[in-house]
Amino acid sequence: MTFFEEHLDKIEDNLDFIEKIYLQQISLDPHIDYKNDCLKRIIQKDYSFLTRYISHLFKTKSESLKEKELNLNFIWEYENIQDRLVQSFDYAIDNDPTFYFRKHFCNIFFKNLQAPSINKASQFLFKYAAKNFNNRDRMNAIVDIARHNMKSDFEKILIQHVSLNQDAELFSQIYWCGTGGTYHGDAIIGDIDATQWRNILTIVEKAKLGIKLIPIKKYINERIESGLRRGDFERQQKYISS
Repeated sequence: MTFFEEHLDKIEDNLDFIEKIYLQQISLDPHIDYKNDCLKRIIQKDYSFLTRYISHLFKTKSESLKEKELNLNFIWEYENIQDRLVQSFDYAIDNDPTFYFRKHFCNIFFKNLQAPSINKASQFLFKYAAKNFNNRDRMNAIVDIARHNMKSDFEKILIQHVSLNQDAELFSQIYWCGTGGTYHGDAIIGDIDATQWRNILTIVEKAKLGIKLIPIKKYINERIESGLRRGDFERQQKYISS
């Protein structure tokens, strides 16, 4: 029996003490509360602990920073936690702006969601995207979450973004097609890129903003053409080496 299993029933009376001990113990053993039983109880009693917990993970460079090691989808069970969640998102994104070839840390809140949690998470993500449409790093985190764990929201978030901001420079800095991937030996990467950007163009055109979208559509078409040129080059190289 762990320390937390022995003292969970005392959280109400010793919350500050339990929080300090909890952070201390997960520093020594990141897997000590692997089912998040104690973390759930603490956050349920003190929503502000969520941000302190995430801050602790970053400051100590915990193994739990590996997105695959952590799942905090239970936070959607709590009422009126959105403000604290915004603080946690802001902190995590500002401290993890680059995440090339891996999922963003904030995916930990969106893993394997079921109704009604998925509905609450969708509303939160959409509002957070509306609030941060001018922030490249936060938009990249939002798009990464949508691409991996909230796929049904991707189109809605993309349309909202171009409706709020038609700056092609900012648009070009957002990873709408991801940050790379693993391809099989016969894959023509240029063709894959071109297809992905064609899909992005199809979604963007649904915004129906007329000439306002010209700069962004011009950028997307350039990416499509670049992908097609790369695809032709790849096929040529494969033919030469065959």
